[in-house]
Amino acid sequence: MLLNNGQVVPLAPQALGETTPVMATGYFYAHDGMWLEKRFAYYAEIYKSQPWVAAAVNKRANAVARLSLNVWDNSPNTGQNLDTTSEYAQLLRQPCWWLSQYAFWRWVVSTYDIYGEAFLYKLRDPDTGLVKYLLPMHPSRTFIKRAAQDGEWDGAKAGDLQYIFTLGTATYGYLKAPATDVVAWLRFNPDTEMRGWSLLEPLRSTIMNEDSSRRAMAAWWRNMGRPSLALSIDKAVKPEIGKRIKAEFDAIHSGSDNAGSTIVLPSGMTAMPIQLDAEDMAYIESRRLNREEVAGVFDMPPPVLQITDNATFSNITEQMRSFYRDSMAPVIEDLESLLDSSLKPEFIGNLFARFAVDEVLRGNIETRAETAVSLVTNGIAKPAEVRPWFDLNDAGAVTNRLYANSAMQPLGTIREYIAVSGPGAELVPQTYEDAQDPPERAPVEPAGAEKPPTPPAPAAPPPEQRPGKYYRSIMGRLGRGKALADVSRELLDSVDESERAAVLDDLALAERKTQ
Repeated sequence: MLLNNGQVVPLAPQALGETTPVMATGYFYAHDGMWLEKRFAYYAEIYKSQPWVAAAVNKRANAVARLSLNVWDNSPNTGQNLDTTSEYAQLLRQPCWWLSQYAFWRWVVSTYDIYGEAFLYKLRDPDTGLVKYLLPMHPSRTFIKRAAQDGEWDGAKAGDLQYIFTLGTATYGYLKAPATDVVAWLRFNPDTEMRGWSLLEPLRSTIMNEDSSRRAMAAWWRNMGRPSLALSIDKAVKPEIGKRIKAEFDAIHSGSDNAGSTIVLPSGMTAMPIQLDAEDMAYIESRRLNREEVAGVFDMPPPVLQITDNATFSNITEQMRSFYRDSMAPVIEDLESLLDSSLKPEFIGNLFARFAVDEVLRGNIETRAETAVSLVTNGIAKPAEVRPWFDLNDAGAVTNRLYANSAMQPLGTIREYIAVSGPGAELVPQTYEDAQDPPERAPVEPAGAEKPPTPPAPAAPPPEQRPGKYYRSIMGRLGRGKALADVSRELLDSVDESERAAVLDDLALAERKTQ
């Protein structure tokens, strides 16, 4: 980069986003723990010892791992098609050979939440060069080297990254991988773009308070003396004698097994409790505050963590659904964008991966049934499109059509109706145009005028053929989407020779009615 005085200083472009820019070759190491009250704790130890942290991490990780990850092909003109055969789809179906798909994504999301970052190594096929598997790289054993200028290593340009995984042994040393061979998922870090920021860091005080409270409670049971006593002696004693008296008292009365036991004191000694009770310490309230702060930092509704203090029957269902819609949606979309930018370019075609979130956003069976009926009867969805909501199989071609209520009419028109009189009556529609232009009435002749001769009445039409016993069966089969030829073949094959004439008559009548 060229400074004001014209001096060229090696500076990687990522340094512009750092609070302390690295002016030379940068090495960025993992931040894998924090100081508590009197000890240093690794993130992994906090996860293993803090129940509310573990509950939040497990809930978010399982929420992503349970979703189906589909690959869609956007190349055809027909729109998005589900892809199950491409190399990309096969990779995401089994990303790691020693982990199931569920266990793999659970590890990725759990590591991302605990450490603020997750790294996956792209293991390539030696023959084709395509990515065959994704290998998890633990953040605590991975550090990043950044090139500040061109040529820092072979083929490197300013800003290129190299991921170095330490194997922990002097024999093998470490494994180096360029940025093109690593999928790096980093949480926002206010100090640098090279390493992620753990969700546990904003909870530093909360975790420290929880840890101190638990250790204090453990010490309360371990050193039980109701619960902490001051032994008063009415005469002065030497320090070594005081230590001996304390040791003898602790040996008899301390510990959770001796809680509530009777104390026998020698003459001149008095036991005075000085420990504050739980109400004075606000112990319970502080523990409740800790769990709510964990839920807040992890952006989770309290009922999702089984914190039902303020939950009601009317709002708990919506809060559970909002967990995916509001809390997990940014995490899922962040992971999808990472796959699109870091993994999708490795494969040919307009492919993209998406988690099937619709599966978990569905309502209960009653709500889904009402919605499905409304969509189908209003011509918005086909029956074949809503049947998978209830895990129903394909019902044939008749369900792959749009249906709608025939009584619906455009606004501003008079609804058509059909007048029927008798079994052989003709259909007479009354339309909007007929109402606007009624037929002219015949003129009224004056009284006394000679009337023209009455024409002879027309001959009565021949009686209409009445349906036979096979007519209803024929029409029912036609209503289920079958052709008349198929219905004819089925019926003629299933009746005796004596009934073929009746079947043929009903088939002819059905053909006239359907034309």
